[in-house]
Amino acid sequence: MHTSHSYLNLPAVRRAEESYRKTLQTQPDNTATRISLAWCLFIQSLYSSGIEAALSAVDDTPAVRANTIEYQAVNRNSETLLDEFFGQISIVKHLSVHKNDVFDTTRLEELIRLSGLQEVARRAEEQWLVRLDDLSREIMNPGKESVYAHPEAEELMESL
Repeated sequence: MHTSHSYLNLPAVRRAEESYRKTLQTQPDNTATRISLAWCLFIQSLYSSGIEAALSAVDDTPAVRANTIEYQAVNRNSETLLDEFFGQISIVKHLSVHKNDVFDTTRLEELIRLSGLQEVARRAEEQWLVRLDDLSREIMNPGKESVYAHPEAEELMESL
C-alpha cells in the first residue's frame, strides 16, 4: 500500500506570504519582511515546478487535462513565482544598507546558483534594475514622464 507524505505545509507558507504582503503595505521599507516573502515565493516556486514537471510527464488524457486546468486555476506557475522572488531580492539587494540583508540575499543567490537558475536570475535582475531605475527617476523628477517608463512602474511603486 502506497502512502503519500507531504513534507511541505503549503497552506502555512501561503499564510505567511499573505502576512508578509500585509506588512509591506504599511512598511514598504521593511527589508527583513521582503526577504521572508522571497523565501516563501522561492519555496512555492520549487513546489509548483515539481507539480508542473509531473503533470507534463504523464500521458495527456482528459483526466490529466482536468487536473492540470484545476491546478492552474488555483496556483501560480513557477515562472510567475520566481519572477516575483527575483524582484523582492533585487529590491533588497540594491536598496538596503543593512549588513544582514546583504548576507540574506547572498544566501538566496547561492540557492539560485545551486538550482541552476543563474541565467534566469541574471535576466530577471536586469528587468528589475530597469524598473528600479524608472522608479528612482520618478522619485527624483515627480510629474515628469520618463523616457524609460514601463507599464510596471506604477505597480512597482505600489509594491514598495
